Amino acid sequence: MFELVNKSAIVLGGAGGIGKEICVQLVNRGLKKLAIIDVVEEALCKDLFKNLDSYTYKQCSVTDEPKLREYMTSLKSSMGGLDLVVNSAGILDEQSPKRTIDINYGGVVNSTLIGIELMRKDRPGNKGGVIVNISSISALGGHFWLPIYAGTKHAVLGFTRSLVVSFNNKKFFEKTGVSFMAICPGVTETPLAVVDAFCGRHQFQDMKDEVKRILDSFPSQGVECVGKCVLEALDDGENGSTWQCENNRIEKLKIIDYPKFA
Repeated sequence: MFELVNKSAIVLGGAGGIGKEICVQLVNRGLKKLAIIDVVEEALCKDLFKNLDSYTYKQCSVTDEPKLREYMTSLKSSMGGLDLVVNSAGILDEQSPKRTIDINYGGVVNSTLIGIELMRKDRPGNKGGVIVNISSISALGGHFWLPIYAGTKHAVLGFTRSLVVSFNNKKFFEKTGVSFMAICPGVTETPLAVVDAFCGRHQFQDMKDEVKRILDSFPSQGVECVGKCVLEALDDGENGSTWQCENNRIEKLKIIDYPKFA
């Protein structure tokens, strides 16, 4: 179990949608110090979080690795340590494949690797920690109209699990004290999932009506369910665990591990 009281966290993409809800629920559960990194203007972030007593905000894209490293390092110093990193930054824009890949997968890689460096207990002054990566239910299957987005979410899930299973589940954690979890939300009521707007961003625009029909048939949920799923995963604490939250139901998934080469 990961206890949030007296802990410090950085949430990437925390200024809106799922990320914002995760921030709120972490603080409500007792998180002591919160830092948010996102691309929106600081004034907007202040308005979004006017009900939170204290947090630190840095404006930065997860694709800007040097600046991201600088900010995450300085935030760790100002908070007096770092215990939790949540990667929730993401976009849905099939019309911009490279940008989607750079943010949805490249950004997770950037902040995860930096987070490992800043928390690993085999480095002076660190005591380990947890990294939670937000993937998607798209990583458990696929959608023909979202091949780029779904591909990035498959990559996030594979990347997260690789940091655990490729070291026989224990070796990397025993050395670093850093554990990893992946969250796979279903259709969630955020700006990304607004059907009318989304229908201009998916692949194969000649099938717009069919895509809208399928989207309208999907069960949706509020962002609160995803926030609860993150808390449940932290409470459970299993390194390498994968969680699905769809239609307001939370489930810890059993994913088959194939033979390892380590």
